[in-house]
Parts: sequence; C-alpha cells; structure tokens
Amino acid sequence: SFQVKNNGQITVVITHGTIPQPPVLVPPGATSPPFTFGGKYSIRSELEHLPLPDPEIVITFSPEEQFEAKAINRPSVNVEIIAKFDFPKGEPSHFAVMTSKEC
Repeated sequence: SFQVKNNGQITVVITHGTIPQPPVLVPPGATSPPFTFGGKYSIRSELEHLPLPDPEIVITFSPEEQFEAKAINRPSVNVEIIAKFDFPKGEPSHFAVMTSKEC
C-alpha cells in the first residue's frame, strides 16, 4: 500500500487510471488514506490543467510485486510518498518514503 502526504500549499488530486472512483483530494498538510488496489495512479496539483499530458507523478503499483513512481512534465507538487512493503512468510513490513523531487 502507499499514502501521499501533501507538504505543499495547494490541494493535490489523486486518481486511479482504471478504477472508476472519485478522485481523492489531499489538502495541504494532510495525508491520503492508504491506496491498496494495483494499477496506475496519477498525482497532480488541482491547479494544473495544461494540454496533455498534464504535469503529474504517475505511480505504478502492484501489491507485493511492484512500486514505481515517475514524474512527467515537471509537476509542481510537493509531496511525500509513503510506501509500505508487505512480504510473505511473516516477515516484518518495511516502509520507504520518497519526495516528489526524487521521482
């Protein structure tokens, strides 16, 4: 699973690429609920509406298999992405934190 903490001054919008659900809005200083479904997620500022493709961070996530974050078109978001890695066979969970500048 992963969460997004908004360290910026503008609300961040998180959408899932294939699951039809409302976007998650993360106001400044807040942290999103955990995302647990696999797929591609988009993180962008609510103020960015440029011609395609929008400036965003794209996360490709598959539980217990893959976690990749990539910045596209230099998004102007200031976030921390907190990933929780669960391993089989009862091994303890591990956490990793990356900032939007590291994507």
